[in-house]
Amino acid sequence: MELTRLGLILALAQGRGLAVVSAQAVFRGSAVTVDGAPVAGAEILVLPIRLSVVTDRLGNFTLAGIPPGASTITVRAVGYEPVHLEHDFGPADTLTRAFVLRRSAVTLDSVVVKAAPVELTGKMANFSRRRGMGFGRFYLQSDLTAREHSTLTDFLRQVAGFRLIRRPDKCGGGFSAAGSRGAPMAQMSWMACYGGSPRDPTTAFPAACYLTVYLDGVRVWTWGSYEPSNLDDYSIATLQGIEIYRGPAELPTELQATGSACGAIVLWTK
Repeated sequence: MELTRLGLILALAQGRGLAVVSAQAVFRGSAVTVDGAPVAGAEILVLPIRLSVVTDRLGNFTLAGIPPGASTITVRAVGYEPVHLEHDFGPADTLTRAFVLRRSAVTLDSVVVKAAPVELTGKMANFSRRRGMGFGRFYLQSDLTAREHSTLTDFLRQVAGFRLIRRPDKCGGGFSAAGSRGAPMAQMSWMACYGGSPRDPTTAFPAACYLTVYLDGVRVWTWGSYEPSNLDDYSIATLQGIEIYRGPAELPTELQATGSACGAIVLWTK
């Protein structure tokens, strides 16, 4: 009798587990250009649960295990404007959606210079001096104001020769900066967060040429210390300037410190 009762309890527990799994929603679809060409490698991110997937070479994706509730879906890819969608997933819901991504090319109007350029002073003096050397990419507060409600990583997607590396979810998610003109660094023990294994993709950073990060002229991250900085920790609204050096050939002398062989990104706050 006791064995029979135990078997009944186990069967009910398993049934509840199956019910919970079956109540989760599935989201599938595709990402294409305005011309209908597939966009491979586009990221589909579901918030606030932070589930994500990338499209395959045909631009298709499937994301399962989504719990019921209101979610914000963001589809983004390098070189394209991000697309956002609000959706309330129901139990065992199946959502199918095709996303059309538009190029985020920025066209600048012609400019006629009638006065000498304004020299920045104070802590921005080094920014102004290096800007006049002709190396790297520089963004002034006037460039940032129009995008102050965007994330820093969304702003940086317009920079050619610059990579944004997806951070493992167990490391807090977000993105780190990497150049495309240096050799990728091999995975090292410090690249695994929270005591994870450097060979475990859920806790280890991909091998890439990560950029050294400076804040107001002070180096806050470089190779051999700990996992690369999360650029989503910085808000566009708090910045007045950005310097980007995409490889060692662009680095000015004062930024050629140990661990900066991949380049650097310098953030200046207001």
